[in-house]
Amino acid sequence: MKANFVAIGEIARLHGIRGELKVVPFSGLREVLAHFDRLWLIQGERVESFAVERVRQGGRALIVKLRDVDHAEVAERFRGWQVAVPRDELPSLPPDQYYSFQLAGLTVITEAGEVVGQIEEIWPLPAHDVYRVRGAKGEVLIPAVKEIVKEIDLKEGRVVIRPLEGLLE
Repeated sequence: MKANFVAIGEIARLHGIRGELKVVPFSGLREVLAHFDRLWLIQGERVESFAVERVRQGGRALIVKLRDVDHAEVAERFRGWQVAVPRDELPSLPPDQYYSFQLAGLTVITEAGEVVGQIEEIWPLPAHDVYRVRGAKGEVLIPAVKEIVKEIDLKEGRVVIRPLEGLLE
């Protein structure tokens, strides 16, 4: 992924015969996609930019119509491509909310200073997100709830937790 872009979803397939695309948004980014009037489609080193004509709900996905993508044959070539936006154009989030890409790679430590590992992935679950963390002791799943996650410091690149008994075993 190009450094100045953030992937916000992936094109699952085309929708209909008029070039609409079924886009599956990544965790927490469903609303973000609708704020942009231009999207970038990325696959490997290829980047193509398109104006957005419309976005509508399509079940768990979003149906996106891009300008100049007017036929199924044109839309089909974008299957599997990522949908991205410029990192510096993302809407600001309320305090204590973060984009998944901001958390990925952060070091998780306990309040006692024990390094648990790095966040490899964020799983969105109905009740709360779960951080999948890999460290010296293997993989640990950390519920992203205020009783456990005590501090997120993006500048220092760390997440401080107060693990419940048995969480790190």
